[in-house]
Amino acid sequence: MSKIPVGETIAQTYRFAFGGFIQILKVVWLPWVILAMGGLLIRSQATALSNALTTRDFSAVAHLLMPMLPFYALAVIFLFMQIAGITQLALGIRAGSPYYYFSLGKPVWRLLGAFLLVALIAFGSYFLLIAAGVLLGLIVAILSKLVGFSGLTSGILAIVGVLAIIAAFCAYIYSIVRMTFLMNPVAIAEQRISLKRSWALAGGNFWRIIVIILAILVPIMIVQLVVMFGFLSHGFPPMPPLRATADQIAANRTQMAAWNADMIKRTYDYWYVVYPVYVVFAGLFYGLVCGAQSFAYRALVPETASSASHP
Repeated sequence: MSKIPVGETIAQTYRFAFGGFIQILKVVWLPWVILAMGGLLIRSQATALSNALTTRDFSAVAHLLMPMLPFYALAVIFLFMQIAGITQLALGIRAGSPYYYFSLGKPVWRLLGAFLLVALIAFGSYFLLIAAGVLLGLIVAILSKLVGFSGLTSGILAIVGVLAIIAAFCAYIYSIVRMTFLMNPVAIAEQRISLKRSWALAGGNFWRIIVIILAILVPIMIVQLVVMFGFLSHGFPPMPPLRATADQIAANRTQMAAWNADMIKRTYDYWYVVYPVYVVFAGLFYGLVCGAQSFAYRALVPETASSASHP
């Protein structure tokens, strides 16, 4: 069973994201410009929809949902286009113009299809776990009434139930990580959607993958939080008090709407600063994530760059 070299993979990932940033920028800039221009054109509708999501009141924006769907669908497709291009770059099989990347070829749809498949499995498994937990709780409660368990027995059963829930949650996380970490490079390099293949390649590497994920995500997420809460907004979003009443929850939603509206206003007021900063951040973030997956894959499948073809 092959092992992913943790230190080497992290080092390669950072060299790729920062040292190869110009090449990554060539992949992301064109779809980003198209989306940025579209976002500026529909900014009033996007602001209204964002406020509705914050307050959970869609009565005033119901008419916007259908017209906005094509834009958000395009944004999702462009996101996977960028991921496809950066993954090809990290795998050493980048093709096309050296100045931009804009392709709606099979790699993009493979990535999107793999994501939708994983989302279906993840949500389905999650709801099955919830249903199993509820069912187990009902069975224990019914048996407790029928048999008349002692306090000690009931306490032991409660502890066993909690441990079972923790074990099931850990198994869920393990499965998702092992199934998805190498999913993108498999879809690009091997030109197929195969969760079985990504699962097999990740065997025996779970904790190595966790270390790699933490090493690339924690630093950049800290930077994102500093930028978001230090510049785009005035501090952290307002939170309701513990054991909040209905009135306090309603008041918090109003405060959240105001906080959200202020952040969006600052974003559009300073778009000439925010947009360039965002594209730099996005390029580094995608470079780190796609690079980590790709270099881990290349360590497990060394012949990737020389043998893989690009449709």
